[in-house]
Amino acid sequence: LSILISEHKIKEATSLVEKLEVEYPNNAIPLYSRVMIAQSRNDEKAKEKYLKAILEKFPNDSWALTEQGLDLLYTKKNYNMARKKFLLALKNAPKNVEALLGLAKVNYMQNKLKDAEKNLNLALKEEANNSGLLIELARVKSETNRMLEAIEDVKKAIEIDGKVPGYWMDLGLYYMQSGKKKEAKEAFSEVIKLTPSSYMAFIYRAGLNDELQFYEEALKDYYKVIELYPQYYFAFEGAGILHIKKQEWERAAYCFRNALSKAPTQSNYAMLSAFCLYKIGKTKDAKDFIREYI
Repeated sequence: LSILISEHKIKEATSLVEKLEVEYPNNAIPLYSRVMIAQSRNDEKAKEKYLKAILEKFPNDSWALTEQGLDLLYTKKNYNMARKKFLLALKNAPKNVEALLGLAKVNYMQNKLKDAEKNLNLALKEEANNSGLLIELARVKSETNRMLEAIEDVKKAIEIDGKVPGYWMDLGLYYMQSGKKKEAKEAFSEVIKLTPSSYMAFIYRAGLNDELQFYEEALKDYYKVIELYPQYYFAFEGAGILHIKKQEWERAAYCFRNALSKAPTQSNYAMLSAFCLYKIGKTKDAKDFIREYI
């Protein structure tokens, strides 16, 4: 049944559930399947209906309580009600990892970071190799200025599953916040290997290359950002400044003009454009440019 649902063979799955409902009228499994079918269809009303049906028959069903809690947490943003559902789920099944994770996220959102950490540590006792739990724990630690501990947790998660770009992104950000620029650059490079279209990774790496004085690499990264996300005018700015350092005035002027087109209220881009035009002897164009924008 779960295979049919995962393959989106909804008619076949529904037919099988109907048979199960006749054969096992007092069993929760057919209703679980109804919930999963509704979820695969993004039918929130049907999902809610079947979760209620489960809890009417089985009021202490930890799975259904957890699913309700997750809906309240992510869809309705009702953290207080989500907390109640997760606590009920855990009362009936204290080792329910999904409920512990859900409760941890509620505590995180409500700035109860010590409680969130406690929930996550309990969950990790049940699933020590759950990389997602380690990432959440790292996030909590980063919020309490324990960046080195957060880095170690992310490293453990990467040892378990090193193909998740978000893990490497978190590692890069934590390294940046710790002042470890070379390590951060390496982490963002891993993101780029896994997802070459990740403009955010290029943005971070460009800035780091700039700070580390790897100017040619920074320039390449800025232009990659421009290719992937041309609205990001800071990439034009970064590239323009590097072109000025290389005395490539025409390229610099091009970059600042583009930055200005994206952010017309930034008068400094107009000044820099005019300066570059002046440097290549286009004095009249520079004056006209200043007159137009300043």
